[in-house]
Amino acid sequence: MTDLTCNIIGAGKLGKSLGILLARQLAVRGVVNRTLLSAQRACDEMGTGAPVATMAELPAADIFLLATEDNQLEQACYELAAKGPLRPGDVVFHCSGSMTSAVLSAARQKGAYTATLHPLRSFASPQKSVRYFAGTYCAVEGDAQALELLCPLFEALNAQIVTIHAETKTLYHMASVLASNYVVALSAAAVEGFTRAGLDQETAKAISNNLMAGTVANLQGLSHKEALTGPIERGDLMVLKAHLQALEEIPHTKEIYKTLGKQAQRLTSHTKNIDESMAQLWEENA
Repeated sequence: MTDLTCNIIGAGKLGKSLGILLARQLAVRGVVNRTLLSAQRACDEMGTGAPVATMAELPAADIFLLATEDNQLEQACYELAAKGPLRPGDVVFHCSGSMTSAVLSAARQKGAYTATLHPLRSFASPQKSVRYFAGTYCAVEGDAQALELLCPLFEALNAQIVTIHAETKTLYHMASVLASNYVVALSAAAVEGFTRAGLDQETAKAISNNLMAGTVANLQGLSHKEALTGPIERGDLMVLKAHLQALEEIPHTKEIYKTLGKQAQRLTSHTKNIDESMAQLWEENA
């Protein structure tokens, strides 16, 4: 453990997960949450930190983690700069995937160094998130002085650091949502199809999980083109027509199927006739 200290502002699932992890490398001091009671509960769950009611009650620290909701980050940073124990040279960072370090300008004006560090992991459960954090990619941008402090801390937790540009962060976050949140939505659509076909919910979800896990495993060593299988890869128009006809009963899933079908077709190499017929199939089922 280093001699560094940290305060946490916002102790939801993300804040608690990172609090547990950071406590392995530094001393977590003050924790501010929506209420003093919720801050106390967060400290109890993390096994570290002291709950305080306001920014003004926070102790001095080297690092301030802002783990509030995105729409509260700028205001939280303003309150920290105006009322908290922020000193020149301290580091203030947030973990939003969509917001840049620009929302921390109030801290920068006080002489602090600012950055963002976005862990590309779903924090649905703090205990599970901590258990599987090793190997997590963390995208960073911000002041070099802040990153010189933060990157080694997270690398010591076996995170993999990647640098992104602030001006492209929205596009980066969109890709993150596709790779994470929309996988959940796709699984739900697949499970609905399985249950409509007569399988029970538990079996349907188990099959969906198994198929998805196998596909992700294939992507570890193959290109997207090599990993693609199924009727679109084969150019099997008869099967695709049957699928689209069956999906008349599930119009919201039909839209997903067509959109992803067009994307999958881009990965294939068919004759001009098959490509044109497939494109026509998508249009006829618009």
